Amino acid sequence: MTSIDHVVFDMGNVFVRWDRRNLYAKIFTDPKECDWFLDHVATLAFNHTLDMGRDWDEAVETLAGAHPKYRAEIIAYRDRWAEMIGGPVPGTADLARGLRAGGYQLHLLSNVASNRFYELEEHFPVLKMFTSKVLSGDVRLAKPEPEIYRVLQRQAGFDPARTVFIDDLPANCETARSLGWHAVLFEDCPKAIHDLRQLGVLIP
Repeated sequence: MTSIDHVVFDMGNVFVRWDRRNLYAKIFTDPKECDWFLDHVATLAFNHTLDMGRDWDEAVETLAGAHPKYRAEIIAYRDRWAEMIGGPVPGTADLARGLRAGGYQLHLLSNVASNRFYELEEHFPVLKMFTSKVLSGDVRLAKPEPEIYRVLQRQAGFDPARTVFIDDLPANCETARSLGWHAVLFEDCPKAIHDLRQLGVLIP
């Protein structure tokens, strides 16, 4: 088995819980209206444009213009974004610190707006410990597009066969595997540790 010496982490729902409902369940009293709003107005596709570096003020104003009934709720997407954060995912910060102490090189590959990432960094110090990172908002590329993986690979200079990627979305893991990386689908930290050990990663 090829030894692994580089570990690439996703951020959202691996280190930091993120869910739009953490905010909007507090705003809407009717769960069905909340579902409709998230499915048809402040959608994941809308969020993706923000992750890709779109200006937040322009995006919010454009969406509010298209849905004036929900103007206040749309503005909350920008002004109360921090309330979408549900706190740390148990165990992964300790896992990352242990891996780094064990000599592994750690990297971050995340679909996130750059300004939001740097806000999170102040609240989650583990996000400052990576040897290198690539954020979709910086490079205007996003997972599961192969090119964003290649950007990190060129920047970090690692051998894909000696690299494992940890992400909570199957499509993102599949792209990593297609490029010759190993991949672990993150469900929780104990399972991730088990899967890493199966690949020969030494967990302190």
